[in-house]
Amino acid sequence: MKTSSTIKMAALSGTVTLVGSTLAAVLYVIVMKGFGRQEILLVSILSGGLALLLFLLFVPLRRRLVTLTPFSRYAVAVVIGIVGGVAWFAVLQLILGSLLMPLAIPSLYCFLAGGLFGGVTMGRFTSRSANFSTTD
Repeated sequence: MKTSSTIKMAALSGTVTLVGSTLAAVLYVIVMKGFGRQEILLVSILSGGLALLLFLLFVPLRRRLVTLTPFSRYAVAVVIGIVGGVAWFAVLQLILGSLLMPLAIPSLYCFLAGGLFGGVTMGRFTSRSANFSTTD
């Protein structure tokens, strides 16, 4: 049975993943002086699947991550986040085919950024002392 702190931690990681992907898209649009601004919402919606994927990956992995050293915990969580971003892009590429490529915003980079932020969040909040509630 999953504890409430595990669910909250994974939900936080998923939320940071979604926000990180959206911020990467916003930063791209700012750098490109407004080019692709109509697609920020689409990239944000597509990033929701990545957030759900990382949530589903991190919930069962918390017990294993807790046993690692802090550096190893960060490294493993970041690698899982980045691989999750690439995997989510591959899944979308299979589902949407050529519809994903004409986007002005490079969605792979947005998903990589979201996975990176989600992995860092998971690495940070996965420790024996990081509890969100006292009921665990």
